Amino acid sequence: MRVAPAAAGHGRCGLEALRAGLVAVVLVLLTLSSVAACSGTAAPVKLRVVATIFPVADFISNIAGNKVDLVTLVPAGVSPHGFEPTADQVKSLAEAHLLIMNGAGLESWVELAAMAAGNRELLVTDASDAVPLVQDPQG
Repeated sequence: MRVAPAAAGHGRCGLEALRAGLVAVVLVLLTLSSVAACSGTAAPVKLRVVATIFPVADFISNIAGNKVDLVTLVPAGVSPHGFEPTADQVKSLAEAHLLIMNGAGLESWVELAAMAAGNRELLVTDASDAVPLVQDPQG
């Protein structure tokens, strides 16, 4: 498991920085996918991307479309805070090229799930890395 920082959000507002970080990651993956497709005679292999929550998956889907195989871990209506992935979901991490998580403490379980998957080639991106977080003044 490798951790890839999202694109730095120097001087950008939170949503702009998040968008820039995710766009950068997906564009790199699409480029790698294109190179891989051109280098062999076999049918191109789609990149396998796992998103922790629907908003992140929706963003990826809108950028990459059918160029990636996309899996969302947390089902609709389920809180990502106390979520526990199933064995099949951990298997999807074991087979994935990229895991994009919301970050900012939303998915406390994701690092353990990624380690349990045993995928040393899994690239993990925390989408909140590029976003200046606002601290709650009331603690």
